[in-house]
Amino acid sequence: MSKEKLAIDDIFTALALSRSILDKALITFILSSGLKNQDIITLKINDLLTAFEPSFREQISINKFETLLMGSDLKLDSKPKDNRFDLETLLQMDPRKILPCWKIQKHKRITFNTPEATYYLFLYLKNRNNYKKIENEEYLFELYDKKRRRQHWPIRI
Repeated sequence: MSKEKLAIDDIFTALALSRSILDKALITFILSSGLKNQDIITLKINDLLTAFEPSFREQISINKFETLLMGSDLKLDSKPKDNRFDLETLLQMDPRKILPCWKIQKHKRITFNTPEATYYLFLYLKNRNNYKKIENEEYLFELYDKKRRRQHWPIRI
């Protein structure tokens, strides 16, 4: 049994045909991180915060250095303003300038995802629950469609 490889055009087609931000977030995240479906469905918001925390701390250090170097009037977009790290603060950062490091304890595995996956993930989280607060213990992806009473999974890998 041989597995076919996805061409870049296939990925662009899948993204173009995807109707929801959730589908785009899942497709880009699955393909760029290399995580298994079972690992993805068990990820929680806490895992997201843990994955992005080193990038957040590095950004804080850069901010302090730039402030010292250029003065306190420096106004730069998409930079955290204090040491508070939560989902709201994370979603204000520029997804192109931060790199998550996902640590999957079960398999003793470390992986990353692309800035495009981070962009769609942030977009999905910002629009999830009509901007209601998301708790840290909630699953990262809401994959259960309550209207249809079935699991929502955009692609089969």
